[in-house]
Amino acid sequence: MEETNIAHVVDITKDKARYDTEVKNVLSDKYILAWIMSRVTVEFRGLPIETIVQCIEGEPVISKVYVAPGKTNESIIGRDTQDKVPKEGEARFDILFHAITPAKKRIKIIINVEAQNKFYPGHDLVTRGIYYGARLISSQKEKEFTGDDYNDIKKVYSIWVCMNAPKYLQNTITEYSIQQKKVYGNYSKPARYDLLSVVMLCLGNPLDSDYRENEYQKLLRLLAVLASEEMKAEEKLHIMEEEYHIATKRELEEKVNIMCNWSDGVIDRVTEKVTKRVTEEVTQQVTQQVTQQVTQQVTQQVTQQVSNEKDVTSVENVMKAFGLSVWEACEVLKIRVEDYEAAKEYLSAEKNR
Repeated sequence: MEETNIAHVVDITKDKARYDTEVKNVLSDKYILAWIMSRVTVEFRGLPIETIVQCIEGEPVISKVYVAPGKTNESIIGRDTQDKVPKEGEARFDILFHAITPAKKRIKIIINVEAQNKFYPGHDLVTRGIYYGARLISSQKEKEFTGDDYNDIKKVYSIWVCMNAPKYLQNTITEYSIQQKKVYGNYSKPARYDLLSVVMLCLGNPLDSDYRENEYQKLLRLLAVLASEEMKAEEKLHIMEEEYHIATKRELEEKVNIMCNWSDGVIDRVTEKVTKRVTEEVTQQVTQQVTQQVTQQVTQQVTQQVSNEKDVTSVENVMKAFGLSVWEACEVLKIRVEDYEAAKEYLSAEKNR
């Protein structure tokens, strides 16, 4: 059993990586996958959730998250989620599984589900999705078909659950697929070109009121609830049971609880770091302001003292030279009122010493 006490975790990056892993664990539940398949795949659209669950072969395989550059945990049970080609980079899939259609002619479909936290990771997600789908097709050689028997290629879906989509894309489902286009003439020969689909599920606020208007919005709400970092585990489990009739068996309940705990851990770490940074910045700003005020005050006092001493010396010289009183000497020297009062105060203090 892996350690789940966030108090022992020091690096927030590890917290975030573990949270991402727990999100994938929840998404890989067969009932959650069945809900996705029932809305975004042609082969399973509209079928009862229980029926779709029975169509999923074995257990979905969850990829292991990179802990540090160049290091991965290779202990994956089931289908290998790495497609390796010499001198080519590795592609790891978040969730990968097979499903068999319940129709008379049973057809195998390969489905990849990606839990995407960053919508702008430095590249276009649709292009990446096409690459993932293409890799799933090319990797079928010597697995699903041999030699030149390309008719045995299985259709693939790469489905992206985008949890932090920009506002203008939230609550949308978009599919990119291969379609026939007759450029010239009437080519009517049938062909299996529908082999790759990339689906982008852009989530929004799980509390939006219009989520219950149709089946697509219900799917978006389910995924938004699961991905929410604000909702508690009890609230998520209640919604799953009451609105989606997903029996939260102990295993799924434990996954949701762990995910929410790690979400709280990430938020705590971020809050702690932000609080510390803001406190340091504010302290530094206050220190600078106080230092500046003190410097200005001291400068003003010293300047005033020097000015007073200069005025007093001039007044005394005029008094001695012309036999004038203090006030007459100040008028002759045209000292400003504030300086006059300061000089007068200074002279009075000198006389009383």
